[in-house]
Amino acid sequence: MNLLCKKTLCRALVPLVLCLGGTLFAEVPISGRIDENSAFGKGVLQAMEPALTLLGRFPAEAFESAGMPDLLQPFRGVSEDQDDVVSSYTNGVSLFFFENRVWQVRIQPPCSLPSAIAFGMEKEALCNLLGIPFAEDEDSTIYMLPDRGYPVRIRFFFDGKGLNDIYIYRADY
Repeated sequence: MNLLCKKTLCRALVPLVLCLGGTLFAEVPISGRIDENSAFGKGVLQAMEPALTLLGRFPAEAFESAGMPDLLQPFRGVSEDQDDVVSSYTNGVSLFFFENRVWQVRIQPPCSLPSAIAFGMEKEALCNLLGIPFAEDEDSTIYMLPDRGYPVRIRFFFDGKGLNDIYIYRADY
């Protein structure tokens, strides 16, 4: 093949490769992130929006939105400097306050979940729906959520009966 034919072939193939490459890579979600561009990902994020809007709120704002809690209690975290105040509701939602702001929302039964996600489902089934997690260990998976001016994560906890807890939290605390 002569030099003129090679240049012509390259000029013809480059736009095609760029076009196809952009299409192929546009459909691949970033590993560990719930894909806000897919219909399923949008559904999950819309269903979690009430919990997401509580992050960073002061108590008065959170209680105005979520109502007065059924139970207030202290909670000592993994480290001694992690002392939270937890407000719990009978619907299975709990708000964790640290330094006078909601930093974490816990969701557990009887709270209803979005679309195909259900309490009791196996870890593998959840990963098949959401993709490869950002991080995982034996009993949990973590996915990144869209940034809200601070990093946000969602962590799914599993026990012998399947999915039993969900935490949506600010990852900068």
